[in-house]
Amino acid sequence: MEKMELSEALKANASVLEGLLGINDTWLRYRDVRSIESQDKLDSMQSSGMYALSESSQLEYVRNCILVVIGHPRIVCVQKLYNYNGIIYKYRVKWHSNTWSNWQTVSLT
Repeated sequence: MEKMELSEALKANASVLEGLLGINDTWLRYRDVRSIESQDKLDSMQSSGMYALSESSQLEYVRNCILVVIGHPRIVCVQKLYNYNGIIYKYRVKWHSNTWSNWQTVSLT
């Protein structure tokens, strides 16, 4: 019981500290490794951060990593897909509650 109370107190303190520092979901940081099985799963990735994408991802163009940037207060969300060599990336944008734009390809060569 005592450990649980201490854990809850630490979580509460961390939450207060995050608020004072302005840490929220718009911060860019490494999130985790994801396997993308469907377009719906990719569409639902709307938390800012860098995600590694597993080789088992089902969508042909979804490989390596994705950078998700969401503007506060969730007015715009941008997804950028990168390959390992950094020569080509794809991006798309979703404004407010609209649908995603089509993927655009950028070549850096």
